[in-house]
Amino acid sequence: MLDEGVPGQPNLDGLSFTDLTIVDGGNGTPSSNPKPATGINLDTDERFTIPDQTGLATLATQFAYRNVVVRNCKFNKNTRGGFLLVNGRNVTISDTQANDTFMNEVNLFDLVLGYFIQRCDNVSIVNCSGNNTSVPAINTIPFVNAGIGVFAISSLTVRDSQFNNSSSQLALLVEGLVANLIVNGLFENCQFNNSTGGIGTLFVEGFHLSDSDAGAEASAQGLKLVNCQFNGASRSAGIGPAGPATQVTGVLMITSRDVIFENCQASNIVSEDPNARAVGFLVGSQKSDPANDTAGATRDWTFRNCVVSDVSGVGGDAAAGISVFTSFNGRDGVAGELTNTVVENCIVERIHSSAASNRVTGIAVGLSPDPGEGEPSAFIRNVFVRDCRVSDVKRTVEGDDDLVAGITLQSVKRPVVCNNSVSDTVNGILFTGSDLINPPSFFQLAPTLQDALDVSNGVKDAIPGVTVVDLTALGTGMQNFNNTTQANTVTIDAADPLVVKLPENGINTLPTNLNTLNWVAGDSIVYDADGGTVIADLVDTVTYFAVVYVPGFTRCGLVQQNKVDNCRVAGYRDNNDDKDMNPVNTSSAWVDNVAFNNGTPASAAANYAINWAGVAPVMAGDLANYPTGDEKVFNVSLIP
Repeated sequence: MLDEGVPGQPNLDGLSFTDLTIVDGGNGTPSSNPKPATGINLDTDERFTIPDQTGLATLATQFAYRNVVVRNCKFNKNTRGGFLLVNGRNVTISDTQANDTFMNEVNLFDLVLGYFIQRCDNVSIVNCSGNNTSVPAINTIPFVNAGIGVFAISSLTVRDSQFNNSSSQLALLVEGLVANLIVNGLFENCQFNNSTGGIGTLFVEGFHLSDSDAGAEASAQGLKLVNCQFNGASRSAGIGPAGPATQVTGVLMITSRDVIFENCQASNIVSEDPNARAVGFLVGSQKSDPANDTAGATRDWTFRNCVVSDVSGVGGDAAAGISVFTSFNGRDGVAGELTNTVVENCIVERIHSSAASNRVTGIAVGLSPDPGEGEPSAFIRNVFVRDCRVSDVKRTVEGDDDLVAGITLQSVKRPVVCNNSVSDTVNGILFTGSDLINPPSFFQLAPTLQDALDVSNGVKDAIPGVTVVDLTALGTGMQNFNNTTQANTVTIDAADPLVVKLPENGINTLPTNLNTLNWVAGDSIVYDADGGTVIADLVDTVTYFAVVYVPGFTRCGLVQQNKVDNCRVAGYRDNNDDKDMNPVNTSSAWVDNVAFNNGTPASAAANYAINWAGVAPVMAGDLANYPTGDEKVFNVSLIP
């Protein structure tokens, strides 16, 4: 092991490992094999210090290992790890195996990985395999079991490689690949198939890329995945020591931007657990993401020529083909933002679930795919879904029809949905959302009415000390926030850090639901410390203005030249129910679409379940009487 490479300290340049075989290393127990890898172990004393993006750039003069070549090597059947490298620059690994890595005895938070690569720059992995990584024992709980782990990497290329058949009964994460903080990465012609989890696993995925705790700017960016497979992830039912399962997916990516999936496949994804959703591609943001104006903002996703099929939530949770979501930003109290999503020329078929209430959808952009989690959505803009084929999306039990659709756009501003074909589902193309405060028990305070309205509506970010009050210390005693607009009061314990959310600069009102009090953005709030120590930086008896987050309904969209048929409830459906609109009509343009045989029984009303602002722009007929005439036909409705 070397010290962290810094000026004045030694580093190794030009290491080469060729035609090397190191197999059957160790007996699978960490007590007898304390090393993190029993194949090749190129470690430093800074392995778990993960830098942010700026840190990656400054590491250029601090790499311990430079110009490392690993060619035609076999590191198979080793304990805990086949190959480990930390702090390397210009690394080439080719024609190499790290298969059958295993552990029979592990400690919590142990990593079992075929390859472990961290804090490196310019890494190339070609024609390699990391298959069959496993923790077969049922009395051990490792943190991660994966074919390969890559963490804090700048300029990564992985081609023609396999990381299949990871398995564990109790590992928290079972993955083909597990990663965070990749800046500029290419994955081409790779397989991440058949990850299998047992009763104790929380996440089972082919490809898992998440954020890190390195800082507010931690984010993966500049990624392209071409001709890759993410098939066969599965999990059996059961709750292990770590709690209920979360999801089974082909791909999970969060806190990332500038990502392209092209000619990729996610098929045969099966969750037998009632708490674990099944999703082909699950990408987006989460509550711990950085602020919208940092490098960590989630945006710019493209799915092109991808296939998702046979995704099954047989255990009873949500199921989706492609799901792009955003949520409330818990790190600093602003609403999550997702912009610029493109899904084009994709095939999504046979998405099934036995859930009675959770969402089942082919392509979804909006809230977290399981609305039961309560993860809110805020500002979602510029979504393009075009030239896609979606079919056979349904529940296998009776349930809530509002949550099943071929294409679902929830709380999206300015979507474009063009030239898609949807059939054999409950709702073909569904526009939906919510006008309720979400999270329903959280508010912030702004110094001016305009700031409150701008932050609540996503016009401005919630900048502490500028657009929202920067809460820096707890108070004492029971204190009041008097809403003089709605004539009601919320009383909180100012000394409770679970109530006064200092990192989020807001107030948690649980169990009080602000929707039941009819709070809206911009309400006048008079702060009353009631004799206690004031919450810094509030001022006793001063009037502030409420910041609350309402996802809203999908609006200002263009829906054009789509074909929808054989949907049980509705072909095209706009659930706009904005309480501020009277009457409640669609705010989107529906042009040149065709609907056939939707509804039970089929009807013109079910073909287009939309409240029009004027005369419905629909030419209705049946198979014996097609619409005719010289007038422009904006939309066609046919029933048998």
